[in-house]
Amino acid sequence: MGLDTLQAMRGESIPNPRELDTMKIVFLQDDGINESLALTESSACLQRAGHHTHLLIERNERHFLRKLVDERPGAVVIPADIGGEGWALDACERARDATGLEPVLCGTAATFRPDALLEDGRARVLVRGEAEGAFLDLAESGIGRGGVQALQEIDNFSIRTPEGEILHNPMRPLFKDLDLLPLPDRNIYFRYGYLNALTMKRVSSGRGCANHCSYCFNEGFVQLYNGRGTYVRRKSVDRVIEEVLALGRNHPLSRVHFADDLFVHHRAWLEEFSDRFRKDAGYAFSVNVSPERVDNEVARLLAEAGCVGVALGLESGVEQRREKILARRVTDKHIIEAAEAIRSRGMMLVTFNFLASPGETIEDAFATVRMNRVIRSDFQRLSVGDPIPGTPLSDRAAREQLIERPRVEIRKGSFVPAFRVDDPRAFANLFELFRLATRGERWERVVRRLLRLPPNPLFRLFRILMPLGERRFFGLGWIESLRFGLCSAGPMRRTKLYNNYIP
Repeated sequence: MGLDTLQAMRGESIPNPRELDTMKIVFLQDDGINESLALTESSACLQRAGHHTHLLIERNERHFLRKLVDERPGAVVIPADIGGEGWALDACERARDATGLEPVLCGTAATFRPDALLEDGRARVLVRGEAEGAFLDLAESGIGRGGVQALQEIDNFSIRTPEGEILHNPMRPLFKDLDLLPLPDRNIYFRYGYLNALTMKRVSSGRGCANHCSYCFNEGFVQLYNGRGTYVRRKSVDRVIEEVLALGRNHPLSRVHFADDLFVHHRAWLEEFSDRFRKDAGYAFSVNVSPERVDNEVARLLAEAGCVGVALGLESGVEQRREKILARRVTDKHIIEAAEAIRSRGMMLVTFNFLASPGETIEDAFATVRMNRVIRSDFQRLSVGDPIPGTPLSDRAAREQLIERPRVEIRKGSFVPAFRVDDPRAFANLFELFRLATRGERWERVVRRLLRLPPNPLFRLFRILMPLGERRFFGLGWIESLRFGLCSAGPMRRTKLYNNYIP
């Protein structure tokens, strides 16, 4: 079938009704923190075509595999994301043993590390890239009927044959008109009460990112599709409002977070959105932005639309590192002026900060601390440099021999950087104490002294600042935040990297 039929399927029923040979697809996931908007759109496409879908989150199921068997699936699909490959491969093996089916992996790891996953042996089938069309074809002619061999002709699939040969099928073109997709099936997640109860819910207004940061998948994604369609796509303002209103009608909702990597790259779209969203939808919202794309006019448009929080990509406080290492054409002036524009409109300012990138010194990291103080950021999100396959940063680090280990490690609860940096122990401690150091020069001096110590479990107590800051940014109440924290593993376990458009 594929996505070419979606336009015809927009109505309440499929044209020329026939006796459908329907399939039930069960998605498996490790944790509710990894809610995938792309998965909700894939589920909606399958349901619109007459198939059935279900999601099981292992952390929230007492009898995970028994529930899977009871669902009697025709196919099992498992998101495999960078950082979560281990669980996905293990779940693949367990699901195969329990059901006799050949599970299908998807997600960022499946897209950018297909050979590694298939060579592992536990996975034999995966989908690369945007998966709606591939899932529709799977439901029509896939594993449940014809076995692995039936997938050799379906675009976007990679398989490991019984002889051990790895085959990569061609990539189908990117889907152009996102308005033709059915409204996302949020019920696959919201049947879990703690997810439904959150009064902040994430929405995607488009796919792709106009920036080309060296640490992001975007360059690899563009190369994967090699001219097979427009990479950066946007839903119409009408469609975004429709999606938000549907959420508000059917689920608790007081705040929306637009989870797009970059929300403000198209000025004309933003102007229409600003003119209509507060009037037609009326919800407060938050967004992610890049500093060089924010000026006083953009801040005004966001605020007038109802924006109450902006997450700004600061990443590094060293301008030269931003440009030469991270491929961010963002000056200190851009950051300072964007922050001032955001704060002047009364919006909360959150920053993204990238620690332990290749060759970074601890003084570089403290420059990032000080930039947060200069712009008076309200909360700081942290990430640690990781050699993510398929990114220009990791390729360059490999060439220059700046990779110490294949992945960031956690030893005794503390992060150990993967890229070569001047003082790994200091970086491990700074990850825990970063937010304390942004409180003022006096606190920075205290933190500098503490960095000399071995990693200390007491330092990890400052991780409590992460959920507290996120709670404030997303406007969540204490009870719903506590319930979510108890039912999920929390933000430290998030594996959804740059994949609002990859399930």
